[in-house]
Amino acid sequence: MYRLSIYLTTILLVVNLISCQSDGTGEPEVTVDQSKTSKTKVAEGPIELSSTKEAIENKQEAILIKEKQEKLAKLKAQKEELDAKRLETERIEEEKKVKERAARRKRAKIREEKRLAEEENQRRLASQSTSSQIVEEFEEIIPEEPAEPQGKLQFVSRSHDFGKIMEGDTFEHEFKFYNASQIPVVISNVKASCGCTKTTYPKEPILPGENGTIGVTFDSKGKLGRQKPFMSVVTNGNPSIYSLYMDGTVDTKRE
Repeated sequence: MYRLSIYLTTILLVVNLISCQSDGTGEPEVTVDQSKTSKTKVAEGPIELSSTKEAIENKQEAILIKEKQEKLAKLKAQKEELDAKRLETERIEEEKKVKERAARRKRAKIREEKRLAEEENQRRLASQSTSSQIVEEFEEIIPEEPAEPQGKLQFVSRSHDFGKIMEGDTFEHEFKFYNASQIPVVISNVKASCGCTKTTYPKEPILPGENGTIGVTFDSKGKLGRQKPFMSVVTNGNPSIYSLYMDGTVDTKRE
């Protein structure tokens, strides 16, 4: 029993000695959990750095994409602005051309109206000149005024509108009359204003109450536009001269 106690005491001393030597080194004991934690931290270090680098790269890529999109949007806006300016320029040019064409048509219309007015004026002057010449000629052939009583012709109508005919057509008309007096009336001459108009008339005296006609044939060959041929009927009655008129338009010659 005594020996057993000595043995246990010796073992306790040895254990205490070993424990004291371990404490004297100053090195902390490392547990299994602390070792695992350190290894985990060491392993997590490179992972965090990799994630940060990737985030930076993603951010830079996003900035480049945004800059590219902004640049494309700016270019698109510039193109749309240029297209709008081009379309506006084309519209202005087209309006200018339309106005120029309208102005040319208006000037051409004015020139044509002026030309027609000048032609009408020339025809009127020529007609007046011819009329004056006819009157002068008639004054030479008008017989002396007969003694009273004098005969008188009554015309149904002394004017006629033949409307519109084609150039080259021939138009015929009869001016009807009767002797409204108590003595015979003699038609001594019927003269037209131009050579395009031919006339026929009775050569025999027209007895009181008797009817008659003055035939007129108008040839439109070489004539265009408004035409106003007239005839002067010379008689021994009172009045001694009767004027007959025709009016109409000669259109373009048929093809």
